[in-house]
Amino acid sequence: MNRIMIKRINSEPSKNLDDEIYWFSDQLCLSSGRDINNIATKVLKLVLENSSKSVPLTSLDVSNKLGISLPTVNHHIRNLIDSGILVREKNRIYLRRKTLVSIINELRKDIDRVLSDIEEIANDIDDKLGLNRVE
Repeated sequence: MNRIMIKRINSEPSKNLDDEIYWFSDQLCLSSGRDINNIATKVLKLVLENSSKSVPLTSLDVSNKLGISLPTVNHHIRNLIDSGILVREKNRIYLRRKTLVSIINELRKDIDRVLSDIEEIANDIDDKLGLNRVE
């Protein structure tokens, strides 16, 4: 995994499933930047729906079901993999874990590991610069 981004959205989504999926995706910046059509969120939603049916999808399946070109779908799937949401095994696309809650717990562990590494280097920099550590 290469990238985890989060942003705080103060409003709560409606209890509509689609709104909640889009809110979840927005919180994790999955459809940010140039993804003005929310393709990453559409891919995630399709994978979620098929995961509950235990039906893994290929990139081609996703492309056909969403009516989006295969290169575009592959781009967004790679981004979702890099974000720690999806995994690809033998050309099949799966959620990283069986539930979104378990994915969030894994992301929390990933973030803690990265922050620990950053903290170690920050301490080294502080020591080299003679900065007093304020806790």
